[in-house]
Amino acid sequence: MKRRAFTLIELLVVIAIIAILAAILFPVFAKAREKARQSACLSNVKQMAFAVHSYMNDWDNCYPSSARYPTPDPKWDNVYGYGFWMWLLQPYMKTYDVYRCPSAPHNKPVWLPENSPYPVANYGYNEYIVYTTDREFNTESNIPLPSQTALIADCFNAALFHDWGENEDDNTNWTKAPDKKRLPSGILRIKYANGNGGVPGGTLKSRHEGSNIVYCDAHAAFMPVGRFDAVNWTGEPTQRLERPIIHPLAKPMP
Repeated sequence: MKRRAFTLIELLVVIAIIAILAAILFPVFAKAREKARQSACLSNVKQMAFAVHSYMNDWDNCYPSSARYPTPDPKWDNVYGYGFWMWLLQPYMKTYDVYRCPSAPHNKPVWLPENSPYPVANYGYNEYIVYTTDREFNTESNIPLPSQTALIADCFNAALFHDWGENEDDNTNWTKAPDKKRLPSGILRIKYANGNGGVPGGTLKSRHEGSNIVYCDAHAAFMPVGRFDAVNWTGEPTQRLERPIIHPLAKPMP
């Protein structure tokens, strides 16, 4: 008996069905993969939260911080800039891999030479807490709302984050945001951690459609990109409304 071959039309139908299934399933697989990466990132920041808690137990309930720039360790001077908070946590971490988010670009920060042996990092630290010449916000007891105040977060370029704007007359990056929500460049660093919205003319690209954050009470949680907000951020700290809280004296958004 002669076996009948597929006709051209039948082959085209099969190919079309496969293409349709691929178009349906690939976004699902991509979302599942990104969800797994977000979970891995959250695991990273939870390890940082544990390290912060351990550090505070050893150092009279003080946060990892420094009274000067650059770092207190000479071998970090002039190579990692603001990365000394990672150096302070390192005895409790044992590995630098935790500082790499699987959803982030793994390029070295702009101030770190390409041939440097120091690790790539994709998280930032609250500048109000890390740089404390007068130790005003050095302990949890000095933070009015530690469970809502960000300490470490997904961040552009392994930088420090804050709640003020830099070169704000030129920085109109917020106008590019889908929600058109105006935020200071220091908060754009963590809201859009895979972009460089913290600098004039920068791009806005979120990392997980949000950010994983370690708070000052040493718990870690995810904040969706639509939850970030700030009002009166050019005014006195006690008049600012922020989500998450960046300046320790700011009030939470209602």
